[in-house]
Amino acid sequence: MVKRIRVISVTTQKRILDFLQGAVYCWCGCQKDKLFHFRDLMALCEGDWNGTVLQDLYDANLEKIANDKNKPKEDKAVWKPAWEQSRHDVGCLLKLMLFNDKKDFNMQDGHGARQYGLRF
Repeated sequence: MVKRIRVISVTTQKRILDFLQGAVYCWCGCQKDKLFHFRDLMALCEGDWNGTVLQDLYDANLEKIANDKNKPKEDKAVWKPAWEQSRHDVGCLLKLMLFNDKKDFNMQDGHGARQYGLRF
């Protein structure tokens, strides 16, 4: 089972899970026979999560890493680790969402990242 992401509240985690479910259902509605990566779901964002609940996760990771390194959030040395941790956390949350969803999803490793799709 996937762990809870501790840098965000349970409420924010639930909002992210709902957001991911919407993105997955949209993908499956349009391209149900194709596998997807998380990056496929967020392709239009091109790494910019502003305006989405995912930004809350990045902000929380940025704050934590800045505090751990005793550096300001504005320091570029904390941006990359915060981004990498956030991407990892979102992957864990996506897996949790797919595992708990009423639809049946399959998972396979491929192209350097996990791929998911509806099981028929």
